[in-house]
Amino acid sequence: MVRYLFFFSYFGTRYSGMQSQSARGMFNPRTVTIADVFERALKILKPKNIPLLYVSSRTDTGVHALRSAAAADLHHENPGQYYPAETLVYALNHYFSEHGQDIRVTSAQIVPETFNVRHARRRTYLYRLAVKYDIPNSKLLPFVPRGAVAATLVPLVESKTTWFLGPPFDHRAMVSAARLFLGLHDFRTFSKPPRIGDIPRNPVRFMEICDVSPGKGFLAEHDRHQDGIEYWDITFRSSGFLQRQIRRMIGALVGVAKGRIQEKDIQEMLNTPDPYGYHKALTQAPSEGLFLKDVEFDDKNLTLPPDYFDVIVKHKKSYTFKSAIEYERLFRLLDRRLDQLLA
Repeated sequence: MVRYLFFFSYFGTRYSGMQSQSARGMFNPRTVTIADVFERALKILKPKNIPLLYVSSRTDTGVHALRSAAAADLHHENPGQYYPAETLVYALNHYFSEHGQDIRVTSAQIVPETFNVRHARRRTYLYRLAVKYDIPNSKLLPFVPRGAVAATLVPLVESKTTWFLGPPFDHRAMVSAARLFLGLHDFRTFSKPPRIGDIPRNPVRFMEICDVSPGKGFLAEHDRHQDGIEYWDITFRSSGFLQRQIRRMIGALVGVAKGRIQEKDIQEMLNTPDPYGYHKALTQAPSEGLFLKDVEFDDKNLTLPPDYFDVIVKHKKSYTFKSAIEYERLFRLLDRRLDQLLA
């Protein structure tokens, strides 16, 4: 058995999130997740085991990724053999392409059998905003619902990758408010309210980066329809995030930019954490503007033992099996020594 680490990207629009539905006991043949498709692709390799994908980040429906990470154990059908990591990249991408899936593996590597993909050193997310200030008065457009005028002007190439907004929008207020999220905070107010049976998670997180910078539209220099649109990229970096945390933080920043709340309201939500205390004037940001930008691991957790491939190929055993044998020998020696001391 060999453990592999995969880095991959995807457009999440057509998928029901990352985590396998069957893993949660909620299998629905009409619901397809990224993990479901990935596991089907791994089965074409015909391993002896049933491949299960363990993901680093459980993104929601509609969220995209530039560089996500996942791990899977594969037992080659022939003893003493394993799948070369570079071969897996081509095989999996061929499957995704042939089956019209919006997933691409960028790299793969063999990692120690003790590697845990959930123990990432840090994760980086990107949220994209698009703002158009010259929006027609909704009163002059009787067939368009009030508040939906801006959405009708979204460029086609950006319709599933940004949150499109109209005026008013004070980007300077948004930049100033973003600084409030930096550092160590209890982010319960910005997380999804818990359901009965949910496993409690530590809500305290250290926000390393919360940066607002000018962005750029896809092919904007060639698309006249994007004239007058202002793009903003908001980057978050931390070791981990709570469910819906980023989308709720974005909703708060947009609320400040639109004058619905003030900075002191964000500060109050941070100072008095409450999963039901999200400000009533705010809207949770939609998923389509969110990208998992990167997942990073400590190098020491990726380093293979010097004799790893000797054990796999020559002894036709997993490295964990070898460790078990060594521990068994050690315990026998200790047991004999104890008998000698007690004699």
